[in-house]
Amino acid sequence: MSHTSSQHTASTSLGSVSHHGMRRQLTVFHTVALGIASVAPFESIFILYGTIAGQAGTGLVWIFIAAGLLAIANAYAFSTMARYFPNSGGGYETFRMAVGAPAGTMYIILTLLNWVLVVSTLAVPAASFLNDVHYIMPVPLLASILILIMLGLSLLNVRDSGLVSEIFLIFELAFTVVWIIIAVTHMKVPISVLLSYPRALVGNHFGHAIGIGALIAALPGAMFALSGYESAIHYAEEMQDFRKIIPAVVRAAVISALVYVIAMPMVLLIDHHFSYELNAAIPGEAALVHALPGIAPVFLLYMFVSSFNGGLASYLESSRLVMNAALDGNFGAWLGRWLGRVDRRGVPYMATLIWLVPSIVTVWVTSLSTLLSFTGVTIMITYIFVSFGAMYFYWRVKGRMRVENHGAFRWFPLVPLAVIIPSIVVIVLQPLGYIETSLGVVVVGIIVALLAHRGWHWATPEELVEQSLTSRGGDI
Repeated sequence: MSHTSSQHTASTSLGSVSHHGMRRQLTVFHTVALGIASVAPFESIFILYGTIAGQAGTGLVWIFIAAGLLAIANAYAFSTMARYFPNSGGGYETFRMAVGAPAGTMYIILTLLNWVLVVSTLAVPAASFLNDVHYIMPVPLLASILILIMLGLSLLNVRDSGLVSEIFLIFELAFTVVWIIIAVTHMKVPISVLLSYPRALVGNHFGHAIGIGALIAALPGAMFALSGYESAIHYAEEMQDFRKIIPAVVRAAVISALVYVIAMPMVLLIDHHFSYELNAAIPGEAALVHALPGIAPVFLLYMFVSSFNGGLASYLESSRLVMNAALDGNFGAWLGRWLGRVDRRGVPYMATLIWLVPSIVTVWVTSLSTLLSFTGVTIMITYIFVSFGAMYFYWRVKGRMRVENHGAFRWFPLVPLAVIIPSIVVIVLQPLGYIETSLGVVVVGIIVALLAHRGWHWATPEELVEQSLTSRGGDI
């Protein structure tokens, strides 16, 4: 065995410590589970049903097939970059490493805002579902308490907190299967309508045929519903073997896409009172309660589990992002040392605690619909950034490193372009206010990056090769 190989084997042994102090203890199963948990599929099926069905009508299956293909392409782009830069920090780390430090500073400004919104986006419906089972207290107050519980669990060793997430996920996926079985046995609408030309949902019947433009307009909601699987790359530094990060992230994307393709159309099939459903605060929940009143509380309880699990996974991811950004110098010397602290269990505890106040404040000052729409735009922008970073990295290091045989680079540049072009379309179709706000944040990020780094410095081929080899412990 060569010196390089022995060094890599030692660095990825179970329980060993990475250069950031993170413990290498996650299997592929752990990583896949955490990725799916971030999608929170069972909760999102009912939360987003009204938004997507209101636009796509009976074309739900086709919309999620298209979104699933995009998700798989994006999974390849994210995980391929994580394969070459397997550090905590997710898309931020791969974009910073691939393009340069100023790019990372710009990315972190956009992403910090995004993560504050993501935790709140999941805590609010979790509280709503729990209250619908049995009223406890006002939604904002209950959501704040749930955030505190999520925070406490995320301060555990990642294998322990991940185990909680995995147990919740097993229940969630099991109940998704139960939901599909019950929906099939209680269908009020024939399944054949999902396979015919898409038609609008009007009153208690199907209306006019939906054109391709309207279907494309529904794609943003489906893409937002599927977002989260790519967050599994946050744990690359804690995997026992980071070289398995590509199949882990792609599996999370495929499983999440299949759940949506099968399970969300079932909401349409169980009840044909479309006007009632689509005008409700949470249309998917309204359809469920109206069609299956006797067992609806059980499903609501599992929707709560899904939302809570997604919030827990989001805390785990965001803390790793902040830790790595702090150690990279994005928050100054003193604050960087403070936020970069990792305890003996490999937990970035200060980077976890920092999210508590902004998450709770967001719950009290904004609405769920605003959180969902704005978060969708910011997520799509990060997809574009990482895919662009993948293209830049490939072009700069080709001939200096063996990059052609891994993930997205096997079909270069088809996979990155398959992410960038549809994502731009998705952003353009969003409300103008959200686009302007998101682009404003990007512009602010660019200005801050230029000032902080005294200009824009692109990573050189030599720097890319050296940083990648260092991140991977010399593994080729």
